[in-house]
Amino acid sequence: MVSLVNRPPIVSGAGQCDLLDRRLAELTAAERDVFDLVRQGLSNKEIASARGRSTATVKNQLQSVFGKFGVNSRCRLIAWVR
Repeated sequence: MVSLVNRPPIVSGAGQCDLLDRRLAELTAAERDVFDLVRQGLSNKEIASARGRSTATVKNQLQSVFGKFGVNSRCRLIAWVR
């Protein structure tokens, strides 16, 4: 049996876009940059180089993005957005 506890609600159509917009609005400018680069498939090291930041900073920002989207990995973040 599949547990529905702690699962985000299933939202389709315009509702999904509204939810994505709300999540994106919660991100800082730096988190949004990291989010966009993750969506392009860049690694933490590549993102750090592109943004002129340390990989530790990128990792921290990515963890914050994960928290705001309620996910715990890059794969889940990308899946959530799609």
